[in-house]
Amino acid sequence: MYAHNHGCETNEDTMAEFNGQGLDQDTIGTRMSAAGYACGYFGKYMNGYDDKTYVAPGWQRWVASLGTVSHEVNVAGTVRTVDMHVDEFATRQLNTWLRKRATDPDPWFAVFAPTNPHSDTSAVDSYNPSPAHEHDFDGVAWNPPALNEVDMSDKPSWLHGIPFKNKAKLRAGYEGKLEELQDVDDQVDSILTNLSELGMLANTWVFFVTDNGYMLGEHRLAKKEVPYEECVGTPFVVTGPGVTRGTVSGKLVTTVDLMPTTLEIAGLDPDAGRDLDGRSFLTPITTSDWSGWRKRMLTEHPAHDWAHLREHDTVLIDYYAAGEQEVYDLAADPHQMSSQHATTDTTAMTARLTALRNARGKSLRALER
Repeated sequence: MYAHNHGCETNEDTMAEFNGQGLDQDTIGTRMSAAGYACGYFGKYMNGYDDKTYVAPGWQRWVASLGTVSHEVNVAGTVRTVDMHVDEFATRQLNTWLRKRATDPDPWFAVFAPTNPHSDTSAVDSYNPSPAHEHDFDGVAWNPPALNEVDMSDKPSWLHGIPFKNKAKLRAGYEGKLEELQDVDDQVDSILTNLSELGMLANTWVFFVTDNGYMLGEHRLAKKEVPYEECVGTPFVVTGPGVTRGTVSGKLVTTVDLMPTTLEIAGLDPDAGRDLDGRSFLTPITTSDWSGWRKRMLTEHPAHDWAHLREHDTVLIDYYAAGEQEVYDLAADPHQMSSQHATTDTTAMTARLTALRNARGKSLRALER
């Protein structure tokens, strides 16, 4: 579901808000488990993990990290302190679990959720890659076109007068992220290699996604939770039976599509019980026929009172509480340097965006066409 439908609008006490509504009783884990899949979760679960012994329903194997600094992990309801990075521990646990699945006739479903790349503190330049990769990108250059943008007059009022960011610290943050990502690369490689050696890779679907991007000085911002492409235009890579290697779809796909696609792969009706906000891309990704796919897509942050509508290359950012907007043509202005809102009639597009952020399920999906 989108945030305006599930009600968890910040990344702080997410688990309390999610569980408090009983939403943990109907998830991808519970649905796949009920369908006969062995389900395992490995890595970060949610922020606000105050009940450290909590195990979410639907997961037969549970290895949830509780903190990168404390090295604490919830393993099947028991808190353990491990002598390695929690991502490495989750990787090893997943690979052991997969080897057991190789001799089990039941199908399986797993989530691997590494914390990296992630600063241990609020400082953008505080990263801790492993010794194997801590010098891989020493001195890497960082100078994107929108870095410390000079003319911010086209931006909303909350960005006017925002100070320039320290380029050296931003570059250090970029370096740290790249080096920590090498550790993630190693972990993903070990999982895929394990699947290959077990003879399971050819029959396994893999979704490689992220929860958010991060601003490193673009438009003078060093944060997430803002509606610019560096944050919302995130990687979404899929491999599986029938998927043509090297295909770049260019279609509007989002994380709410993960659950319905996974359920359809398992032969289940994604809307059984309740309508989902996302849609399955199983058929188009295996047939290359995207003719029935969405033509517009919502991204939102209700707690910050903004919504983002993407239609082809056009982007409308609506700060609806403040009554301000931005409009960009990403084909002509991919770095969003010059908003065209002052010379664009946004009436119709705003109406479509408003309708989307107030809709749910099948009604929402109908508005995407």
